[in-house]
Amino acid sequence: MTPTLIPAVRPWRLAVAGCGAAAFGLHLPLLTASDAFDVIAVADRDPARARTAQKQFAVPRTATRVGDLLTDADVLVILTGVHEDLIEEALDAGVHVVTEKPVCLDVVRTRKLTARARDTGLLLEVGAMRAHDPALHTALTKNAFFFSGCSVGCGRGRTSDQRDDSPCAFGHRQHEPGGHRRRRRGYR
Repeated sequence: MTPTLIPAVRPWRLAVAGCGAAAFGLHLPLLTASDAFDVIAVADRDPARARTAQKQFAVPRTATRVGDLLTDADVLVILTGVHEDLIEEALDAGVHVVTEKPVCLDVVRTRKLTARARDTGLLLEVGAMRAHDPALHTALTKNAFFFSGCSVGCGRGRTSDQRDDSPCAFGHRQHEPGGHRRRRRGYR
């Protein structure tokens, strides 16, 4: 099932879990400055840090429980070191998820969470800070067998009905170094 996304008639309502250095130095300044987003709640294991973020970035509320954090949210943004329980609660609540890597340390559980999000029409995305870094792309193409997606590690892979010359979901073609053809021949 394709994720059901909300029309662009209002900003995305974001709930942010995790108010560490990355949240203060990068994520919250950018998210609160954008007209596309409305950060409606923050939470942190240290309630004082969450209150500081609330005040500094004019966020309407803090939360101490995940259920309270997710109230009225469209998307849960996870900036913590532990993700999987937060992801499960967000999916249970019908809330899209954008998380830091990794989704979880267990690949089987990661696949189950991914399938669950897909089957319920929710977005589960992992933020890649270095998505356009040429060094990362070089590393990914030289180590493509580590990734279940296309040659540049987008993770989207291909569907069984795609032709050999068709791009993956992000437009990467199989003729790129380490592309889809290489993966299909068993170089895993």
